Amino acid sequence: MREKTSNQEAQEHETLAVIEAGTNAIKHGNKEDTDKTATFEFLIDDDKLTVIITDEGPGFEREEVANPLEPENLLKSSGRGLFLMEACMDEVEYEAKGTIVKMVKYK
Repeated sequence: MREKTSNQEAQEHETLAVIEAGTNAIKHGNKEDTDKTATFEFLIDDDKLTVIITDEGPGFEREEVANPLEPENLLKSSGRGLFLMEACMDEVEYEAKGTIVKMVKYK
């Protein structure tokens, strides 16, 4: 089996973070309401990738989201999205009470 290059691994991390953020916007933010939209904006610069995802939900407080590494949460089937996003990207910011998520990955 061929080893992954750091570029391939970075792309996989970026992809995972975008999927998790998009899933959160649709499932938790918009509550899967098909009348609401989630927008994805990708800004590609020489030194970084910036992804901005916006939803029409009520927002959330980051500190109120359970830590997936706590013993009582380890076996839960969900609840790892923010943790994965933050692990995969260099910067993750929650703006407008969480209805806007801005993620940055430096090259």
